[in-house]
Amino acid sequence: MRNRITQIRQRLASSRRVVTLEINSTSLRLMEVKGTMVTKWASRLLEPSMFENEVPANPRTLSLAIRQLLASNGIKARKINVGISGLFSLSRIVSVPALPAGGTRLQEAVLDKAKEVLPISEDELYLSWQIIADHEDDHRALIIGVPRNLVDSGVQALRAAGITPRILEIKAMALIRAVNRDQALILNIEPSTIEVVLVADGLPQSIRTTAWQTTNMSLEDMAEYLAVALELTAGAYNSSRPGAELDSTTPLFITGGMSESAELVAAIHARLAYPLEALIPLLECPPHLPASQYAVNIGLASRDIDV
Repeated sequence: MRNRITQIRQRLASSRRVVTLEINSTSLRLMEVKGTMVTKWASRLLEPSMFENEVPANPRTLSLAIRQLLASNGIKARKINVGISGLFSLSRIVSVPALPAGGTRLQEAVLDKAKEVLPISEDELYLSWQIIADHEDDHRALIIGVPRNLVDSGVQALRAAGITPRILEIKAMALIRAVNRDQALILNIEPSTIEVVLVADGLPQSIRTTAWQTTNMSLEDMAEYLAVALELTAGAYNSSRPGAELDSTTPLFITGGMSESAELVAAIHARLAYPLEALIPLLECPPHLPASQYAVNIGLASRDIDV
């Protein structure tokens, strides 16, 4: 009987379908995964006027673009895992008393700590949190605050497209899952934003999303700007941990839409001491899938699939 139940579960897992969508102010990226296999992926460029500071200026226009992307690729889905920009979002790792998981006391303790450490009122942010480490005397919790207008406009566009987000999270969290390393530097590059993520001891120690303009920048200028952004993040982490600095062998992963430029990636790497590594997804991916460009989608799908 137990073997029969295991076989049924394996069949259900192998046939399970997950659809993911990454929303940027310049593009949409769509991916379908069946079981652990990536079966479809596609992207669509967006007009810059559709967004302001990564917030959809006209959710209905965005909803039309989402519907067209789904329809043109033959994907019918009402529930989708969605990754959104982390611009103006805040993240902190805090310590809270060791209280029973799932209880209201633990939730209250985390939210009280959020009020202490986040400089913006919770009226302006949607807060989410998760316990990322357990110790005998306390828990370590990751708190993330995302601007309400960014979330509300995105959800409005999705619902107008007939979609209910199963999961809605900032792209940095999906990137951490896609890379799947206890120690890593991640540089996610899009035409309008960059994410710099530092993972150490298996925890997201730093998450930074910033806006940038590449219109009048040469390739060398862009590489210098991005290398400095990463070095500043690593330097801040190292200065706060004398004697336990980031290992020089920490792998660097460069992802996002602009990672398709081999020249840009090479120019960034030439300015940094960290070894560059290619993303090796946990999912089964066709060899021609540009995994680094779809890293957010891969991370969003990996959250729902046992791989």
